[in-house]
Amino acid sequence: VNKLADLTDPNSDAYKLAVKTFNESGGWSSNEDAWVNLLDEGRTNPSFDPKTDMTWEIFDLPEAGVDAALLEAGYDGVKLQERPGIDSYAVFDPKQIRPAADPLAKRR
Repeated sequence: VNKLADLTDPNSDAYKLAVKTFNESGGWSSNEDAWVNLLDEGRTNPSFDPKTDMTWEIFDLPEAGVDAALLEAGYDGVKLQERPGIDSYAVFDPKQIRPAADPLAKRR
């Protein structure tokens, strides 16, 4: 990964871009099933809520275009919050992944 989008840090440019993109696409209301479930839980605002939503969830709505916005901004991977204290990493191009013990990795 050359440029990691840290979506665990609300002060990072990548976090702000991801949330802005998600919210401008309609947030949770852009997916009827997701929005109905949140309405059933008492949500009244479809925007990303950092108090209740985890950053990985915005990637569950590909129609929001968060991945495209991050790619356009030069990011090639993301650090996501699965739940408090648990982070995950993802790359946008599977060619970026190789075995850690690959002896040829440095030669490529």
